[in-house]
Amino acid sequence: MSKRLSIWIAGTVAVIAVGLGLALASGGADGETVRLGHGDIEKTELDRVLRAVEAAGSTRTEAEKAARGERLFNSSSVAKPGESCASCHVLGGGVNPRLGIIVHPLAGVPGDFNGLREAPALWDIAETAPYNWIGTARTLDQQAVDAVTTHFTNEAAGATARNVADLVAFMKTIKAPVTRHDQGRLTPEELAGEEIFVGKGGCIACHGGPQFTDNLIHANASPQNVAGNTDPGSAGIPDGFNTPHLRDLRNTAPYFHNGSRDTLLAVVDFYNTNPTTAGPAGLRLTQAEKLELVAYLEAL
Repeated sequence: MSKRLSIWIAGTVAVIAVGLGLALASGGADGETVRLGHGDIEKTELDRVLRAVEAAGSTRTEAEKAARGERLFNSSSVAKPGESCASCHVLGGGVNPRLGIIVHPLAGVPGDFNGLREAPALWDIAETAPYNWIGTARTLDQQAVDAVTTHFTNEAAGATARNVADLVAFMKTIKAPVTRHDQGRLTPEELAGEEIFVGKGGCIACHGGPQFTDNLIHANASPQNVAGNTDPGSAGIPDGFNTPHLRDLRNTAPYFHNGSRDTLLAVVDFYNTNPTTAGPAGLRLTQAEKLELVAYLEAL
């Protein structure tokens, strides 16, 4: 079996498991509070908005919704002063390293933690549910509701549902760029890095599949970069965070949920001496092996 097929199978099995879990977890009693990315919302209110989103999108084509959604994504007139979706999510996929770090606690979110969260890249976002760093938005519609209600201002009656429907339609069109990895044109150094990714490094344990993510929460070690950090991670898995995809990785710095590492070599250096799925002592790669792994990651 080829290494690329192994990577795809590992991710596909995980995606199926996630889908089953989300389907089983979709219920809930009235009055229940749902935590999305930036705060809590009553489940009954979330359900009402999601029904309105479905209705708002039912009378227009996907192309019409996506065209308006792209305009919303790039517009600073509907968001808070100086903000747009594209301010942090550059071109829909990349990350603006200067603006894409969100500082917590957020205003208007009682009991919010102290720490940083990076704005994740959106490549192939339709394939990477659940969403946000702690996986609490189970669908793309839920994630868009959170983004619109948090970042948009002066929402007129009925506008939220239409804006969510259109943003979701646009985000579904955001596809990762075709790379040498996709084309099967890896260099000898990159192929050596792929061997490490699948074998000695154990990266495939979490980063399998077409998007190189199992879409699961893991309490893997990650460096902190804020004094007095109180970021709890996932409520279900303390210090756990949603596994990010690795598409177009060379253009999505900084890395980790808090943007604490600026280069891929710094990420590999961290995991080289800290516990990972490869073992409690870290990756234990030689300098040459680290550079080979970085070369492979930059080709994804």
